Amino acid sequence: MTIGRVRIGITLPKIIVAVDFSTASPCVLAHAASIARRYKSRLYVTHIIPADLYKTVPPEAIEEAVKKTSAEIQAQMANMLRLDCLLQTDHEAVIQQGPVAPTLLRLAAERKADLLVLGTRGHYGLDRLLQGSVAEEVFRMAPCPVLIVPPSATEDTPAVHNILYPTSFSKNSLRAAPYAFSLARRHRARLILLHVLPESVIHNSDDLDHAREPVEKHLRDLVPARGGPSRKPVVCVEFGAVADRVVRASLEYQADLIVLGITTAGAAVAHLDEGITYRIVRAVSCPVLTIRN
Repeated sequence: MTIGRVRIGITLPKIIVAVDFSTASPCVLAHAASIARRYKSRLYVTHIIPADLYKTVPPEAIEEAVKKTSAEIQAQMANMLRLDCLLQTDHEAVIQQGPVAPTLLRLAAERKADLLVLGTRGHYGLDRLLQGSVAEEVFRMAPCPVLIVPPSATEDTPAVHNILYPTSFSKNSLRAAPYAFSLARRHRARLILLHVLPESVIHNSDDLDHAREPVEKHLRDLVPARGGPSRKPVVCVEFGAVADRVVRASLEYQADLIVLGITTAGAAVAHLDEGITYRIVRAVSCPVLTIRN
């Protein structure tokens, strides 16, 4: 397998961040603002009013309900825009109504967004089958990279010291490399490059070394000669189930951000069996940046 050095040149002029005014929203906004400051991006602070919000309201009360809800949303958005994390960012509010995931996807396409940031509630099992995952529907179909902030990422002043970039060396995963290298440089963070091999290739200690050495070289060869991370990256080769090993590596290296290249999928994926990416998103305690093909 021949792996060339990855060229980087990432710019993020427009970032859309979705907020639902829950207790997690300030954290989601803080992560988006942190990136916006480093890339000098314009930040669109977005709230989507669910299309079915008024389905239980009697027809005679709709007008009053809409008026009251509109006033409440405007007030909550004003509170969001007063948060300290936005002090040094160019930002504006965007309020729209419709199905949350499709509306975000449409907005990202219309604004030609370079990054979309949103939180996730981590649905799984029957709850996920019935409700689906807005985050997964968005990151599988978005026209731009998507940063997913899990409920456990509670920092209001996020700092990125360690970035984990798992790669299978496929075209999909390699599309994420420029983002991993650029973010590591902008944050002056340590970058950990990870590849997971199946345990079936290992039968003894000699097999372990024989399998690990060429993969470590492939990982080192990805790093660009110029414009890459300001710190020497760490290369890591693990064996086993991909999602489990990525989650374990995120804990071992205290990752503040994971960067993943993923494949495109339809909206139905949000209601089907969990894929590797969603299992990672649900299990880790740091944001995950997804870049699809």
